Parts: sequence; C-alpha cells; structure tokens
Amino acid sequence: MKKYVLIQARSSSKRLPFKALLKINEIPIINLLVKRVISKFYKTIVLTSNDPSDNYLCEHLKKSNIKFYRGDLFDVKKRFLKFTKKFKDEDIIVRLTADNPFVDRYLIKQVIIQLKKRNKDYLYTNPKISGAPEGISVEAFKLKTLRNFKKNTKIDKEHVTINFDRIEKNTFIFSNNEKKWKNLNTTLDTLSDFYKLKKVFKNINNPYQIKWQLLCDNLKKKKIKMRTKKNTFLLKSIFTKNLSKNFLDKIISLKSQKWKFDKKSQLAFFKKNYSGLDIHNLLFLNKKLIGYTALKKSYFINTQLKKSKIKNNCLVFDAFIIDKSLQKNNLSEILMCFNKSIIHSINLPTFLICNKRLSYFYKKNDWSRIEDKKIELPDKFKNLNTFSLNFEKKKFFNSSKFKIFAKF
Repeated sequence: MKKYVLIQARSSSKRLPFKALLKINEIPIINLLVKRVISKFYKTIVLTSNDPSDNYLCEHLKKSNIKFYRGDLFDVKKRFLKFTKKFKDEDIIVRLTADNPFVDRYLIKQVIIQLKKRNKDYLYTNPKISGAPEGISVEAFKLKTLRNFKKNTKIDKEHVTINFDRIEKNTFIFSNNEKKWKNLNTTLDTLSDFYKLKKVFKNINNPYQIKWQLLCDNLKKKKIKMRTKKNTFLLKSIFTKNLSKNFLDKIISLKSQKWKFDKKSQLAFFKKNYSGLDIHNLLFLNKKLIGYTALKKSYFINTQLKKSKIKNNCLVFDAFIIDKSLQKNNLSEILMCFNKSIIHSINLPTFLICNKRLSYFYKKNDWSRIEDKKIELPDKFKNLNTFSLNFEKKKFFNSSKFKIFAKF
C-alpha cells in the first residue's frame, strides 16, 4: 500500500487568477504549500491542467523541482483517475487544493493514520461536523473509492469527491480543541483573502514548519476577517489588428494616468509604434480595465559575428501599467504572471528596458539582468537597465563577448 498527496492547482481562476504563483514572504504559494506538506511518509505531486493557461505554472514547477502531472482542465476527476491509472486499489490518495496553504504534513499524517486505524475507505476533515476552520481541508481515501464512484455530473468532475459520504462516521477526529477556530476561514479564494494571509505569515521565521493550529491562532489574534468582497477578474490577450475601438479607448484612458498626452496624440503613437501582430495583455477587475502591457514583435542580431545579419525573433515588453488607485494591491503580480504565461507559450526571448528604481521588481519576478557590455542600444537607453526572459536558454547567452541589438 503506497501513499500519495495530490495537490490540484490551476491558473485560470476568475476570482483570483494565478493565485498559486502569488507570493507570501516572497515565496510562491504553491512552493509554500508543497514545502509545508512534503514528507518521506508519502509522495507529493501537483496535478495541474494541460491548458495553455497553465504553461507558466508548469515551467515554474519544473524550475522548483516540484513533481507535477498535467491533465484535463475542467474534468479534474478524470485528471486524478488518469494519473493514478497504474496504482493499486488499496493505495491511499490524499487530495489537497493549492488554495489551502495552512495545511501541513503533521495533519496529513494524522489523517492517513486514522484512515487506516479506523479501517475506512474515506476520511475527511469536515468543517461542518468537526468545527475545524474552512480551509483546513484534507481528504484521504483508498483509490478504489474513487474508481468505484460512478456518479459523473459536472460538479463531480470539477470537485472530484464532493458527493462522497461526507458524514459523521467518515469525519476525521481532531485531537485539539479545533472549535475555537470554527468561524475562521483560511482558504485563498479572493484578493482580500490574499492580503490577509500575507498578514498571518508576516514575520514568521520558518513558514514551512509552523503548525496549522499556530497559524489559526495568529489569524484569530489579529482579528482578521477572511472573505470580504468577491471580485471577478478577466484576463485578455489581443493582437493589435483585433483591438476594438472600445478596448483601445480603455487602454488610452489607463495610459493617460502615466503619460499626460491627449487622445489624438496617443492614437497617433499607437498607430506608429504597434504592428498588427503585436500583443496587448489586459487585466479587468469587475469589468473595469485596471492593468495593461504590450508585447511588441521584434528581432535581435548577434553582433559578435561580423558577417552575420541573421535576425532572431524576439518580443519587447512594453508599457506595464496598473491603475493608479490600485497600485498597492499586489495586482501587478497577477498581470506579471499572465505576461510570463503568454511569453512562455510563445517561447521567444523577451527583453525590457527600465530605470534602476524598477529593477528590483523585475528581478523578483524572474527576469534576468543583461550586462551592459552584452547589449547595444540607442543612446537614449544608455542609463537604463536591460532584462530578459527566456533568453538565458540560448547557448550564446553566457558568452562574454556577445552583444545584441534589438529593435525597441
């Protein structure tokens, strides 16, 4: 009998997109959860989707040496069944979701031990019965329970175990007085949840080892109410040639917060500087455009080879803007994750130029600084820093004599 902890994660949540990659104490939430639950007692794998929206998440998991599997985006039950196809009926599966970062290895081990000791096929930390907080959610079951469960409605496909027998006899018995936290909610579902979880983990020296009970105490002590307004996010990626007048007006209005030019001047600039296949990434909050970035199609050449005039395709990252009234709300992380997802899907080297004040932001978001001696730029950019994404994969990136010229 083998034991597996399977964490389901995706990037396309409408209430909080890319939430698994948002950072608490500079740690992406998916890394935080994996390191909180990982143990020699069982194997840990992230189950995500094969949808393009999860390409960047998978790239991140690969870089972080976190094992993952990709399956159907909407039929999560099918994702679980396909991944476990070669497992035995008696193998134990622990199902977690990536939006519950309070869960820890100690709780998981207790649930598995209790499942075996009570000779159960299914055990659940049922908050309605146990009084435990919402978000302290662990389900353990023998694989045969999932294989033999034939109900396959839309809600079963999405939530996998929602129609299992979540009754008292299948409820995990906590050893602590968990009812003192019964009104708490520790799930990461909305932007306000994210802000509050950041406060809970703030100043915790070892977020990977602290037990879930202490985190709940911290949450209660700070009198932080989880769940306020539920916002709806929408992310769109549109070619210039497909931009409607309505979207273009919204972009110009947002850009006007940063650049004080009239509409006519901005339209002229747009027409002159963007080609039909340039990409415009838009972030909407409750139908209002609150974030914008452009990815311009361009090229670079290797000036080390004097006779070479080969143009290598690339992207130029341009005009990263968040609505002025929301700039302290971590929305830049969501927009940046979306951009990185698009860049990794296109799989082209991408460059940006910024002043030194913004360099820290790009560094912490995985962009690599390019040494000045490796790049040739017009004089107007000489006092600025250049960063790249995907470029480090090129063989000549580490060449000390290599220089690039990009059409910015």
